[in-house]
Amino acid sequence: MRFFAPSLYTLRDGTLVCLQGSSAPGREGLRLIFSTDGGQTWIAPAKDHGFLVDNCYGYGPAFEMPDGTLLVADQGTGGHTTEESQQISLRLLCRVRIRADHSGLELLAPSGD
Repeated sequence: MRFFAPSLYTLRDGTLVCLQGSSAPGREGLRLIFSTDGGQTWIAPAKDHGFLVDNCYGYGPAFEMPDGTLLVADQGTGGHTTEESQQISLRLLCRVRIRADHSGLELLAPSGD
C-alpha cells in the first residue's frame, strides 16, 4: 500500500483508524483503513488501497464527534509552491462512520444532517 501523511486515531470503542493520502496509481486521494484488533490486522477494500474518503489532495486531519463519527477536513492544495502555500485552507469534507459490520464506510454530510 503506497500512502503519505498518515494520521492515526483511536476511537472511543477501541477501533484504530489510519487516514492517509494515497499515491497508488489510479487510487489517489484521501483514504482510510481501520483495525478492530489493536493493529494486528487492517481492514481495507484491497491490499493496495484504503477506502476512499475523497478525491482531494490527501492531507486530512480528523477528530471523533460525540456520535462516534470522524469529522474529516482537507488541505485544499499541497502547498508545494510559494503561491500554493499562501492559499492553503482547510475545508470540511464529510463525516465518516465505520459500518457496524466492518464492511466499509458511510460518508455523511459534515454538518450532522
